[in-house]
Amino acid sequence: MYENPRKVRLLSDVYRSDTLNIFSDASHKQYASAYSVIAVCKDDIINNATRMHKFTTSNAEELRGVRSALACALRFRHQYHYINIFSDSLLSIDSLRSYCNKWKYVEEKDEEYGFEHGRYYKAPKYTHRVENSYIFTECFEFLRKLNETNDLALFHQPGHVNLEGKGNTTNYYLKEAAKKFRKINNITEGMVDVNLMRYVSTYNDMVDRVSRIELSKCELKSNYERNKVPATRYTDAVTFIPTSQIEF
Repeated sequence: MYENPRKVRLLSDVYRSDTLNIFSDASHKQYASAYSVIAVCKDDIINNATRMHKFTTSNAEELRGVRSALACALRFRHQYHYINIFSDSLLSIDSLRSYCNKWKYVEEKDEEYGFEHGRYYKAPKYTHRVENSYIFTECFEFLRKLNETNDLALFHQPGHVNLEGKGNTTNYYLKEAAKKFRKINNITEGMVDVNLMRYVSTYNDMVDRVSRIELSKCELKSNYERNKVPATRYTDAVTFIPTSQIEF
């Protein structure tokens, strides 16, 4: 589970040579979704990935994006001391940071309650299965491995901050985003620097744009029938193997 309480307030907290910042976002369109992930050190792009899926939900795709960000963190964990993951999906981030503390993992199926093998269920009675539970299972396994060696922090960021205005207009949006970032990430000391929000918002816009561009290549038409959606171009970025069986 996620346990790191580290906070960031200033651009200098993330804009460092020993820090990898990974941004993820997703887009949804009718019968398909796409997520994009980009990893940067300062302004050097270290890695990126984009994947698409059929017949899924926007929440599932956002979570797949966070899972891919964690997989990317595992790949580069020996090269950076600090790793920050940013997502504008509050459900994904808060599920990993806090909601999961009220979940129960069921190893084997329970006939009385109809439990499925290897899934999370919600408190207090543990009769309601967590949506996308199998993806969370993978995320927790990645987090466990990362927590052994890295200072990892998960952050929710306000999405779609308007950076195209001029002067006071842009500063206003950045200040509002900074207030939201401070509250959502439980930063109790000091204000959040607008320069940090400009940096974070720039890369959030980038991953959002890439996911939308990739999704548009599907040429999904409003009059498509569900069973005629193209079967190609949809792949999963991660095939889960318990990290105890892998040498990283």
